[in-house]
Amino acid sequence: MIDRRTIFEIHRMANEGSSVRKIAENLQLSRKTVKKYLKDPNPKKPVIKRANKLDSFKDEIKQLLEIDHSVSAVVIQQRIAELGFDGEITIIRNHLRKVRNTFKKKSFIRFESLPGQQCQIDWGKVFDSTTVATAIADRLVHSSEVLIIGGPSYRRKQK
Repeated sequence: MIDRRTIFEIHRMANEGSSVRKIAENLQLSRKTVKKYLKDPNPKKPVIKRANKLDSFKDEIKQLLEIDHSVSAVVIQQRIAELGFDGEITIIRNHLRKVRNTFKKKSFIRFESLPGQQCQIDWGKVFDSTTVATAIADRLVHSSEVLIIGGPSYRRKQK
């Protein structure tokens, strides 16, 4: 590959009307190289896809990640070692860095309403007690206000 200055010189000489042969002679390049850089000043290097030890086990890794997307590389190595994998853990970790993003939780659409208009919380599944979950959520919501109310709790009556 030639440097940027030479590529610029090829295009400068071509814009001045020099032939490919003349440019090649002046810059001591082959005509094929001059034509290549006139056609595409930033040619991409060919990417050679090489097989690695992990290729035949990628389906098994995908199945393990679908079950639990946070499964560690050590566990994956143990599982695929039973199937004949004899590579190191580094190749598994590198593969997981590329693949893990596709198995993360899907995002949700956020909507907002004016303070005090709406409160939708389903944290009862997070905590064992729905009463505790609702109390914590009410306290965290940005429109909450501290109200001191006397008397029996209506939440406890609904249980």
